[in-house]
Amino acid sequence: MNERGTEKKLIVQSPMFWAVVATLAVFGFGLWAANQEVCAVDFWGTQSCSGTKWHAFLNASPNEVGDTLAGFAGALAFVWLIATVVLQGQELREQRQEFEKMADAQSKQVELLIHQGKIFEDEQRQRNELRAKEHFESILFEIALTLESLSLSLYSVARNSLGGSQVTVFGSCAREELGVDAYLRKMSFETNSFFWKVKSNILNPGVEIEKIKGVDDWEAVVKHVDVVGQLYDRLSEDQRQRTKTMRLPALRENILRLTDLDIWKTPRKSNYEEPCFEAPN
Repeated sequence: MNERGTEKKLIVQSPMFWAVVATLAVFGFGLWAANQEVCAVDFWGTQSCSGTKWHAFLNASPNEVGDTLAGFAGALAFVWLIATVVLQGQELREQRQEFEKMADAQSKQVELLIHQGKIFEDEQRQRNELRAKEHFESILFEIALTLESLSLSLYSVARNSLGGSQVTVFGSCAREELGVDAYLRKMSFETNSFFWKVKSNILNPGVEIEKIKGVDDWEAVVKHVDVVGQLYDRLSEDQRQRTKTMRLPALRENILRLTDLDIWKTPRKSNYEEPCFEAPN
């Protein structure tokens, strides 16, 4: 029922339907007029009829026939001209609606592409952060492992002029018990403490410091910390916070100050620039 009602409504709203109705009305009017009698009233008021207008049309001159047909043709032409204008208006309106739908669809497609682009960027960022995190974890483990090995063999011997000696041992702590983060944080304080103890012996007049080996191994730790600095911009915010919690910049600075002391058999080979552990503005 609904489909039939919709079809009837569409037919009634169609300009072609009304054009056909108007055409039938014109023909109907012509048939009605053709069946009317031709009557005339003379001077004396007497009315006389002489057949229908159809017979008069058939017996009319060519000029009168042409004028009659022109009247009907003009009426039909006007009806179909109006129908054509209305039909073109409907088609233009439908085309405009289609263009609007296409514009809406393209706008939604653009929004979808932008959304997909953001998703791709987020996924790419997460993949980069994951790869950087894996590299970050491996470097931290390498730093902790190297420091643990070095801490077992680093000590400084200071001899005075009387033949006495003082041994300053680099403090060690259990890496596996503390975990990497806590261990590196602990070592940042231990390196600072060891530096000042040795520094005080160096500044003490009459004290001779026995040269020790291993400066290259400590430089290797600095290089590892520099790698963390290079990874900093690619790390997530929580991983960046870990570098501050572990005090990696302080650990690096303490080791550089320690390697600058005149206690090594082989001096430090090169100077390192401070890595960027802070996110750029």
